[in-house]
Amino acid sequence: MNRGIVLIAVALSACSFTPRYERPAPPVPAAFPSGPAYAVQDAALPAITYRDVFQDARLRTVIEQALANNRDLRIAAANIAVARAQYRVQRAEQLPLINSNNTLALVDPGTGRSNVGGSPVSGGLRANYNLAIGVTAFEIDLFGRLAALSQAAQARYFASEAGAHTARLALVGDVAAAWLQYGADRSLLSIAEQTRANAQRSVALTRARVAGGVAARIDLAQAELILATADADLTEQTTAIAQDVNALHLLVGAPVDPALLPPSIEGAAPGIAALPAGVDSGVLLRRPDIVAAEYQLRA
Repeated sequence: MNRGIVLIAVALSACSFTPRYERPAPPVPAAFPSGPAYAVQDAALPAITYRDVFQDARLRTVIEQALANNRDLRIAAANIAVARAQYRVQRAEQLPLINSNNTLALVDPGTGRSNVGGSPVSGGLRANYNLAIGVTAFEIDLFGRLAALSQAAQARYFASEAGAHTARLALVGDVAAAWLQYGADRSLLSIAEQTRANAQRSVALTRARVAGGVAARIDLAQAELILATADADLTEQTTAIAQDVNALHLLVGAPVDPALLPPSIEGAAPGIAALPAGVDSGVLLRRPDIVAAEYQLRA
C-alpha cells in the first residue's frame, strides 16, 4: 500500500504544467541579399570587447577608472548578489528541512540531580548525550510548482547579470563619447582661437586704412562685428570644454588626469578601430539588454 502511494507520488512529480519556452523565429529573411551592391558577408559573428574597438591607451585608462569607480555598477553588482541569494532560497524549497537537537546531561549520583534531565546513577558523574534528527517540513512537488519557481528565480538571476552587463556597456559608451566630444571641442576651440586672431588683425588693418582715408568707417564696423562674433564663439567653446571635463569627472567618479585627454579630434580618431561591415543581424541577440529581456520572459 505504502509502496503504491510512493510510486504515484513519484509519477505525479514528473508532471509539470510549466509551458516550454521556444524562441520565436525572427521575421527577417533567412539569407542576406547578394549582388554588386552588397559587401561580402562573413558567416562568423565576431566577439569583441571595448579594448578591440578603443585602441587608444589614454581612453582605455579612463574607461578602466570609470568601471572601477562608477556607483551604478556597484548597485548592479549588489542586485546580482540579491538575485543569486533569492535563487538559492527558492531552490532550497525543493529539499527537505532537517532539524537536529543535541542535549548534554551531567548526572550527580549522590543527589540524583542532573542539569538537563538525566537518571540517577552510581559510581561518579556520567555524561548523557541525546541526539535527535528529524524531517520537519517537506513538500512533494507533485505538479512541478517548486521546480517552476526555482527556474523562474534562476532566470531572474541571469537577467540581473545581463542587466549589469548592460550598465557596463552603457558606461563604456558614455565615457568614450564624452572623451571624443572633448577632443572635438578642443579642435573647435583651436579654430575659434585662430578665427579670433585673424579678426583682430583684420580690425587693426581696417582701422589703419580708415585712419589713412582709404577705407570707410562701415568697413571698420563690419570688421569689429566679426571680431565680436569670434569672441562669442571662443567663449562658447571654452564653456563646452569645461562641460566636457565635468561630464567625464561625473562618469569616471573621480578627477581625470589632463594628460589622458585628447588634444584634438584629429589625434583621437585614429584610436577608434573600424568595425566590420555586413555582420549578420543575429549578433543583436547578444546584446545584454535583449538577453535580460528574454530571461525576464522566461521567468
